[in-house]
Amino acid sequence: MAAQKLPPGNDRATFCLGCGYMLRDLSANRCPECGRAFDPNDPRTMSVGRPLRAWQRKLLKPIGWPVVLLAVLGTTGLLYLSNRLHLQPEPWQVFRDELRWPTQIPGPLTTPDWVFFVSAGLWIVFLALFTGRQLARLLVPRVARRAFHARPAVRRRRMALELALIVSITSMAFGWQQRIGRRWMARVLVERPRVSLNWGFEYPIDASGNPLFQLTAAQGALVIGNFVSDGPTAPQRQAALKILIESSGKAALPALLRAAGRENNPQLLATELRLIGLIRDPSTADFLIARLQDSRSEVRAAAADAVGILRHPSYSIALPGGFWIAPPTALLAPSPINLANLLSPAHENPSAWQSDAQHELLDDPPIAVDAAVRPILQRMMLQGASASEREAAARALVIWPPANYQLRVAEWGVWIDNNAHLALAKSILDEIPPFVHRTGNRTGSFGDYFLYPSAVFKPIVHLTSNLPLAADVEVHIRQGRPWFAYPKPDDFAMETSGTDEQTEPINPLAWRNPSPPSTQPDEFVNPPIKPLPDCREGYPWLLPGHRRHESDWQDGALIYSLGLRWQSLIIAPTQLPWMTPPTVPADAKFAWWSRLRQVPSSWLANRGEAERFLYYDGPTRSKIPMAVSLDGTQLRFAAEPVEKGDNSRDRSKPPVQNQFEPMPARQIPGLPEYEGMYIDCRGEGLSAIHMVVDAKTSADVTGELPLKGEAVIQRFRQMLLAYGLTPGEAEGLVATWTPQFFHTPGRRFVLRMSPADYARQCPMQVRPTPTQVVRLGLILTEFDAKPVAARQPQKE
Repeated sequence: MAAQKLPPGNDRATFCLGCGYMLRDLSANRCPECGRAFDPNDPRTMSVGRPLRAWQRKLLKPIGWPVVLLAVLGTTGLLYLSNRLHLQPEPWQVFRDELRWPTQIPGPLTTPDWVFFVSAGLWIVFLALFTGRQLARLLVPRVARRAFHARPAVRRRRMALELALIVSITSMAFGWQQRIGRRWMARVLVERPRVSLNWGFEYPIDASGNPLFQLTAAQGALVIGNFVSDGPTAPQRQAALKILIESSGKAALPALLRAAGRENNPQLLATELRLIGLIRDPSTADFLIARLQDSRSEVRAAAADAVGILRHPSYSIALPGGFWIAPPTALLAPSPINLANLLSPAHENPSAWQSDAQHELLDDPPIAVDAAVRPILQRMMLQGASASEREAAARALVIWPPANYQLRVAEWGVWIDNNAHLALAKSILDEIPPFVHRTGNRTGSFGDYFLYPSAVFKPIVHLTSNLPLAADVEVHIRQGRPWFAYPKPDDFAMETSGTDEQTEPINPLAWRNPSPPSTQPDEFVNPPIKPLPDCREGYPWLLPGHRRHESDWQDGALIYSLGLRWQSLIIAPTQLPWMTPPTVPADAKFAWWSRLRQVPSSWLANRGEAERFLYYDGPTRSKIPMAVSLDGTQLRFAAEPVEKGDNSRDRSKPPVQNQFEPMPARQIPGLPEYEGMYIDCRGEGLSAIHMVVDAKTSADVTGELPLKGEAVIQRFRQMLLAYGLTPGEAEGLVATWTPQFFHTPGRRFVLRMSPADYARQCPMQVRPTPTQVVRLGLILTEFDAKPVAARQPQKE
């Protein structure tokens, strides 16, 4: 189609709006220079009279992509920081503080700070360029501006700008909780302020950080509560969780439940489940029980702990008083969470926690939990995929035994008479198998078991149950300490009952007496054997990791006895597939261990180790309750007075939760208090005499003894059976000690001490309460030159 001519009488020059090319005598209504279309009948599509100047033509061009990119990048940064939107718009004062410049935030700025300021800066630069350009366009003739129609490419840029503007405004207005939370938590993770407590005992306990702006309590709760579940990374959510618990306490439960319902990080979810359990709200039972079926082992373990605590804690979870020296109770995490607000007793004003408030969750009443949960926990204890999962289930079941359970505790111990004191012979230490744990922790390492800096101055136990059980077993060695143990115990146990009128107080690290008493052998205080690592008591994810004992401010602690605790022992009537006992070395000196493994009893496991019995051993300075001497051919017996300062409590007062409560001595009707056997194993063969013993007894052992050869061992076996050992248990003791008692040349006396003596020498506590207890103690006194022992003193 031929190009149209300009209207008659219009002979003024016309030029292209885009490039200024003269539009005359063209074959088409399109600029041959830039291709811009024009309408000869519409002056608005052309520049009439003179061409637009270069700067005017430039202003008529659409905004370029580099400028649009400023807005897009700014929007991307704001969307990155504010990707979780909430209905509540940003308060004006918070918005004002966010955009204030220069900022009042102390340096150094974190990465989210830089992202926010750069994003806001890009938008500010874009708006400045866009506004300046729009104002400058006013200098372009209006007809030219109106004739400048947007092409498709221009419309795409405009749509991108409009979308970026909408997204940015929405993110700023409704994503402020996420945005401020990111900046807040990044600062917390950078700062991690620490507070030193209890002589170098340090927790990063105050992690509130700088909240950046003057948020009200409600605004801060919104930010933290939402960020716990919506935070982009696990470390940031962990930091928010710490602030939430330390500031809100029990009021944090709704946010905790929401966060745990969304959490995909197993470690953080485990922390949240434990915190929910510590609140002990009955409405959370179904939520926690459902997590017992989680596919992740660490989550199931945490849920087991939480369900057990919800029902009733098995161990102490105490909020100490406000005394400054007491370390706070905290949940172990990358940054430990102070539980003071969470554990504090209820007040009329829940937000007002009193620093001097004391509370113990063990004192709170139990909460009913569906009985169907117990089989789930028991299956987890017996078939769990990991040791931590099995132990967590056991912790929950220690105080939740099955109905009609039967638990037999059978223990026997043999001591060596060492100058009228009970002791462990050094010559037989090499008969301890190498896999047995050495517990030679130095006395100085026990300082954090007390509220003040302080320090501390034999037996095999078979447990037999008709049903799978979880048990808490604590044993002490009166006036002594353990040197060996297996399976691995959880922690040391101790009693601080004061001084003993018969011996010097054990007080090697008291403030006023930093050196051990001269009468205390160094190897007894700090034995030359390896220490036991990773000692902890109660819930392993709580701090402090040890039961706290009271002690004197000036003189420190007077430790009367030191022992061991297996606090979540798994008892199985039959050996489970994961119960793999250690291999006993082939050397004959270790054969006694293999023989004891054959005694019929339940299988035991603790901290990933399994065995057929509990083993612990060590020296004691306690005197022999009934001393035996041989004066020529005359046997004489002398009863030692009962030493004071033992760990019995005032029975007129009710027991304190979590206090060591030793089992009472078992009374055996019809049996003498003491009995024993004089054994002569010299040139003419084995002979012996059995006798009932008391302090007035004396006997002439000249002439022929009534028992000969195998009859000696048979009478000894009868003495054990009459006391209450089963045939299997008695045979284990006999087989273990036959070389020392009946084959080693010399004369000796084997005394069976009274049940009360044994209970006093090795006090023991077992939960759940045993249905049958037999504890037998023997004392070996050699009258001739003592040979090197052929067998390690075993106790069962």
